[in-house]
Amino acid sequence: MKKVLIIPSNTDLNRGDQALVWETKRVIEDLYGSGNVEITAIESGFNFEIVKRQSYQSLEQGYSLCSPIIKHPGRYWTKDSSEHVSNGIIRMLKWGLVAFSDFSKSILLLSKYKLLNQLGASLLTDKELKTLRLIQEADSIFVKGGGFIHAFGKITDTYQMYYSTFSMLLAKRYDKKVFIMPNSFGPLNDKISRHFITKLLGRCEFVAAREDISYHYLREDMKVACVKYPDLGYYLENKSIINEEKYLRKAMLSRKPIVGITLRPWRFPDTSNPEEKYKSYITSFVEFIKYLNNKGYYVCLFAHTLGPSAHENDELAIKDVASKLDEKNDYDIIKDYQLNCYDMMKLYSKCTFFIGTRFHSVIFAQNQNVPTIAISYGGNKGSGIMGDLGFSDFVINISAVNTTSLANTFEKLEQFSESYKKSLKAHKIKLQKAREAMIKALAPLI
Repeated sequence: MKKVLIIPSNTDLNRGDQALVWETKRVIEDLYGSGNVEITAIESGFNFEIVKRQSYQSLEQGYSLCSPIIKHPGRYWTKDSSEHVSNGIIRMLKWGLVAFSDFSKSILLLSKYKLLNQLGASLLTDKELKTLRLIQEADSIFVKGGGFIHAFGKITDTYQMYYSTFSMLLAKRYDKKVFIMPNSFGPLNDKISRHFITKLLGRCEFVAAREDISYHYLREDMKVACVKYPDLGYYLENKSIINEEKYLRKAMLSRKPIVGITLRPWRFPDTSNPEEKYKSYITSFVEFIKYLNNKGYYVCLFAHTLGPSAHENDELAIKDVASKLDEKNDYDIIKDYQLNCYDMMKLYSKCTFFIGTRFHSVIFAQNQNVPTIAISYGGNKGSGIMGDLGFSDFVINISAVNTTSLANTFEKLEQFSESYKKSLKAHKIKLQKAREAMIKALAPLI
């Protein structure tokens, strides 16, 4: 029986990440045979309640989970992290001290000297020690798809890269094969992070980019060998058994076409005025919803991701928008911890159009042939994937969001909706061939 570990982490609160982990598992089963492999994923969270909330859907699907060796440096202030979008100086200093402690302990596990490895292992909890052993015994390590490798030049970037890739580093310490599923990479504006990531990716057996921008960035700028395959979210199957009318009753009773929207409380790390930018982003969507109502649309605000931190809790951004709307506005809020990625995709299928800040909400809607606008943030994923599909005209950078840009792009979406749908249908034909090609490329490497 082969043993495989999926990293860096799984969280059921983020339906996009959940889909990527679940689809990575399906790839592994196709490679090894579902009855010939034991697959474990690293859970998210740092206390029983948080772990339970982030993992129960995956456990219901039969997943085996293990504890992360390095946990988030804000773990001692979970209430604070769940209520505030921005990071204050005091908060960052507290996190920094914890991060320094975590780094000092974990670096021992990466040493070439067994005595230091043993010292590092002696500092682990029983659950963390179990994860270390899983890595040591694994036949291969698969990095789920996504877009976590980017650095904007902040003082915290170097540790962020170390924290995000620690399981990969540990796997290579024990000469394990590491396969990186289709990801977005960059920008890497921090020189230390750039050098560090270049060396790490160069040691992996398989590196896949999910769009052209990242593909060329790796090959041309960073000189890292890579291949290109579609985001695994495009392979999500229609497995939902929910009754969509339970969630969309008000929208359906209105008999109006539905526009779905996902928001997120973004910190605008690459700008000098992040709080002003966030307020502008919220205000722009308030006015845009009024604009959509005037055009005869009913708006559904979907909480695609629900934590665990404020920065990852879409409900906060939705509340900020809803607080500026009134009873005259035709909109509803759909938020339910019980919904998984299959369920969210089924709900999005009932929309006539979709505007997604969460990029996997865009992918889920496109899977259902719904014309979609992407609000791009945090690296190359949004602009890169939409560009590959020929939809560059339907991408708005989150820093450029305003009522005019939203309205103008939406009018263009209405105008070209039929050709958009034809392009999506053509894309689906190519998808299965691409997945088969990826499996074929991976098979001799495992």
